[in-house]
Amino acid sequence: GNRFLFGVRNGKVDLYVPGDYYSGNTMVNDDEWHYVGYTWDVISNNLRLYVDGVEELSVTVDLTIQSTDRASIGQEFDGFQTSNYYNGKLAEMSIWKKAVPAGDIAFQMMAPIAENSTDLVGLFKRPVQCDYSLEDASPYQNHGVMCRPLFSELEYLPGYSSTDYVITWSDASGTVLSSGQQLNSSFENSTSIYYQALNGNINILDTIEIEAYPLPDVFLGADTIVCSGSSVILDAGIHDTYLWSDNSTTQTLTPDLSAVGIYNYSVSVSNQYACASEDDINIEVQDCAELSEMNADDIIFYPNPFRDVVYSNVNLEDYEIELYDAQGRNIDNYRIDKNQLFLHGLKEIITIKISCNSHTEKINLISVE
Repeated sequence: GNRFLFGVRNGKVDLYVPGDYYSGNTMVNDDEWHYVGYTWDVISNNLRLYVDGVEELSVTVDLTIQSTDRASIGQEFDGFQTSNYYNGKLAEMSIWKKAVPAGDIAFQMMAPIAENSTDLVGLFKRPVQCDYSLEDASPYQNHGVMCRPLFSELEYLPGYSSTDYVITWSDASGTVLSSGQQLNSSFENSTSIYYQALNGNINILDTIEIEAYPLPDVFLGADTIVCSGSSVILDAGIHDTYLWSDNSTTQTLTPDLSAVGIYNYSVSVSNQYACASEDDINIEVQDCAELSEMNADDIIFYPNPFRDVVYSNVNLEDYEIELYDAQGRNIDNYRIDKNQLFLHGLKEIITIKISCNSHTEKINLISVE
């Protein structure tokens, strides 16, 4: 039969001696890591249970064992048969040949246990090298044999002794991006990230492939001023999805600009990779005067820079319009529709000459690809 069992009973740390249960107070079956253990003094028979460095029980009980007795970790051992497996994770298991003082237990919880520590006879923390072996890192080399394959993983235990691994995150050029437990970086292009956790002769490596997708390019134009009743078409460009501030989902939006005021319109777009961008524009609607009463600062063409189409805060059909390129040559490849000027295919600096009642103004526009 069993001499004693140390485990979890009813959610609490427990040491079972046939006929008696000795339990702590803290619930440890909460899916969080806990630092648990017990000490027993062979002279006084004093048993102490600890949870997260705090003593929770002190009783007198005889736990004497024989040199021929066997010990098992993670399951109950009955006559070379295995049963009652522990359902959970174990890490940083240590066995000592004396009762460790309470102060040392609290210290060991917060800092790595040195493999050459005095009185340390078993330290099981290294990654598995063979499926059926449990490697002891202490000087005693009390390696174990597993009844079932053992799998290990590197996991950080916040608040516990996880600092004995030296961590580096590097990019493809070898530049170290981080030496902490987490990497928080942004990437413009697809790349490879190399992870290394080093502890003595234990070297854990991993490669993370990052594929960076492009953000969609959306530009509604610069904030502008228009005349009341103007027709403006806001074009978000060609993308996969659209969501305008009025909840419409088409490529373009024709706002109602019949009333004087300042209006904001925004759009969010996404591409085939589900990457999203957004932009907005402020449009001020005014009552517009005749051109003869206006100066160059009052005449608005937008957006500027433009792509294919520009708008004005006046009805261009009421005025004489002439266009010139950067060399002063006349341009006749354009079309006017009310306050819209269509300039398809023009990729340069353009001067607009607008005249009415012998009053003339010149305005420069810049095209974009």
